[in-house]
Amino acid sequence: MAAVLLELVIVSGLFVADASGLVPFSTTPFLLVLGWISLRLRKVGWRDVGFVRPRNWPRALAIGAAVGIGMELLALFVTEPLIARLAGKHPDLSDFRPLVGNPTLLIVALVAIANGRTLAVPIVAHGAANTLAFLLIYLDRYPGV
Repeated sequence: MAAVLLELVIVSGLFVADASGLVPFSTTPFLLVLGWISLRLRKVGWRDVGFVRPRNWPRALAIGAAVGIGMELLALFVTEPLIARLAGKHPDLSDFRPLVGNPTLLIVALVAIANGRTLAVPIVAHGAANTLAFLLIYLDRYPGV
């Protein structure tokens, strides 16, 4: 129990540091190291918690793409409009305005989200959702841009 509380304090501190601008680029590597340490202390491996290579890559990629598109559609047509209605305004997406009509920047954004991903299904889902979002921003169809 003490280990779980310590991990929660460390993760909370990491996110506070990130919000304060103290984390150099991303919390992901730090969370990965924390996860690895946590597993080692418990004498459990990555495989024991479900991180294994898929037996059928095309199926895993198809599931990831379908889930990613479904997540983006849910966010775009249900979650975000609901939050905007409750908050009384749309999120500020003005930072993405340069993507509108800029194919070079669109390609850079798509390459950026494609790099460094190694967990097949969740990453393909995340990539598909981001790709759809970037394409909607590029086409000037994303709500709030």
